[in-house]
Amino acid sequence: MDLVRELIEYVKHPSVSTDPAFQAGMTGAREHICGLLKQAGLEIEVIPTPLHPIVLARRRGPAEWPHVVLYGHYDVQPADPLNLWTTPAFEPVVRDGRIWGRGTADNKGPHLVAVVALAQLLKRRPDLPLRITFLIEGEEEIGSPSFPEFLHNHKKELSEADCVVLSDTASPSTDQIVITTGLRGIIGLEVGLTGPRSDTSSASSR
Repeated sequence: MDLVRELIEYVKHPSVSTDPAFQAGMTGAREHICGLLKQAGLEIEVIPTPLHPIVLARRRGPAEWPHVVLYGHYDVQPADPLNLWTTPAFEPVVRDGRIWGRGTADNKGPHLVAVVALAQLLKRRPDLPLRITFLIEGEEEIGSPSFPEFLHNHKKELSEADCVVLSDTASPSTDQIVITTGLRGIIGLEVGLTGPRSDTSSASSR
């Protein structure tokens, strides 16, 4: 499995989750990563959601084996403004030692590295005593609206993991690899305020 070739093919699928016009791209990207996970020897399950399905790929084994969950997302941000691209966003090219295309860094490239590395590892060590679950969603760029229900329905299986690895982070430079051991959460909320009907002064009245 060639990482560069597979990443170029993966990025060619315009998997923009925010725009219904890119439904074919979403489907293509999902099928592409499912094919690679299957090629790596994992059992594939595609979980339907109201929007974009979640890919769950498993390497099962005895309960005493450690269990690692690896997270990624196959959807990408829109490519706008298009005029700022030197080459088309979904026609990836190798230039100056880099692959240029929407999604190469966020997040197709990073989680694809894990898939390719696993395929190579299992080829050398088919008896590796490790349970592995890949969890790759298609709604991260729109706030993962289907994710809470998925987590609730798969709570038992996922809570048994010894660790969760995700690659949707950043490195300071190409010469420095960073392992982030903790991430802050994010919360979205709407606040409603009710005030007086007339202007008031902050100064106290006598």
